[in-house]
Amino acid sequence: MFFQFLKANTCVRTAWANWYATYLASTTVDAPNRDQINIPNVYDNWIASIVKNIKPFLTSQLNLLVEDYNDVVNGQAGGAPLIDISFYVLMDNNQILNKQGDTLDTPATVYTRQQPVSKQDIMDQIINNVPDIMLVNLLPTH
Repeated sequence: MFFQFLKANTCVRTAWANWYATYLASTTVDAPNRDQINIPNVYDNWIASIVKNIKPFLTSQLNLLVEDYNDVVNGQAGGAPLIDISFYVLMDNNQILNKQGDTLDTPATVYTRQQPVSKQDIMDQIINNVPDIMLVNLLPTH
């Protein structure tokens, strides 16, 4: 997924670079200081800023969500209510086989019933585990 993003980003940047080169070379454009702003560099800095801020934005929004988590157990706040958890597990279709020996390419659902979950559990298991966006360092900036 990350490499697809980088490939698409390179494609968009190339389109901007081609447009900018044509714009600068044009003798019909009446913009005396048009070479003062490098449009491909502006794009690079803009997209890098967006990607760099994904994790901080996501974690801040998750923190807001946790504030509204109902952690009341037996009338007392700060507990770990029992909840049923279900989530999809994506299967690697090259390694997981069904009973006929054919590869699986669909997710499975895992259920946990009556699991105690506190606000701290959500912080520890979700918010504190949001990974860094590794491709940030691969994006050009100026």
